[in-house]
Amino acid sequence: MSEFYAKLCDIKKHAATTKHKKSSEPYSSSSRQKKLQYSAATESSCGRSEAALCLFICEHTAFLTADHLTELCKKQFMDSKSAAGMRMHRRKCTKIIVNVLSPHFVDLLVADIGDLKIQPDNRRGYRYFDH
Repeated sequence: MSEFYAKLCDIKKHAATTKHKKSSEPYSSSSRQKKLQYSAATESSCGRSEAALCLFICEHTAFLTADHLTELCKKQFMDSKSAAGMRMHRRKCTKIIVNVLSPHFVDLLVADIGDLKIQPDNRRGYRYFDH
């Protein structure tokens, strides 16, 4: 195993060499790529339509139909801009439900149920109805 010992003057001397300057040129701050500009995502009718379809699929546990449902909507509602712009299959539908819709509805459910005590060893599922 080799060890590295250097003094500050050795490092400065090396930085002044032409070989180092030539090798470090691509990494200099002046040649770095500028930050890309992007606009914030705006809420679109297509996004609302995809979210509504995700809720429908989740409520009826119809995940296998997610691939075909968006294609059916595109064909049947050809005059609709939101239907024409939908791009959603099972994977995207699952990610929307898990990462976007689920946290929202869990918070609402906890607020509605309040201090209702449910035994943790009870393995049955409960269907909650909002009156």
